[in-house]
Amino acid sequence: MVLSRRAFMAAFLVMSPLASLGAASTVDETAMTLVKATSDEVLAAIKDNSEKIKSDSKVVNALVEKIVLPHIDFQTMSKLVLAVNWRKASPAQQVAFTQEFRELLVRTYSKSLGEYDGQKVTYFPMRPESDPKEALVRTEIQAKSGMPIPVAYRLRKNEQGAWKIIDVVIDEVSLVSNYRNTFAQDVPRVGIDGLIKQLRNSNAEGGV
Repeated sequence: MVLSRRAFMAAFLVMSPLASLGAASTVDETAMTLVKATSDEVLAAIKDNSEKIKSDSKVVNALVEKIVLPHIDFQTMSKLVLAVNWRKASPAQQVAFTQEFRELLVRTYSKSLGEYDGQKVTYFPMRPESDPKEALVRTEIQAKSGMPIPVAYRLRKNEQGAWKIIDVVIDEVSLVSNYRNTFAQDVPRVGIDGLIKQLRNSNAEGGV
């Protein structure tokens, strides 16, 4: 029902202050700047609160909520993930699904913070997109062993002109597409309310 821990770990490592920037590009690189600045801030906060984190793992969740979440468009991600089922859902179901899906990603992302071990990340020059309101921040993670892992963040400008993350593509596998395929199989079986209940139960149990 969810991406592998390796996939989420890769997604987290993209946002690493140890990344080396690629050559300068003429395209708007503010999306890349946002990704790096956010990662620098959250990792610095994790370091500063290391003692508190040892005694209370929820401290990490709070830091992620405060620093990272404002840059993710969970409603757009929820629409993309549910696809045609989003339009079939009632407004109350849409709100409930978005809340549970958000909680799922927050918990998984927070857990991945504890797995970071200084892996090097390289940012590649950005390329112009057909839609100027969208951007793709492409990176490559040098794992401790094995081949590098390509990871890319898809961002979109909202109505206020701010960049928001709407998808993560890990080793050519889209987070949105992965969940969309899984949920498309779940909804005919358990319905939208059943899917929301599954997510709620998983979140309550702390599963990933």
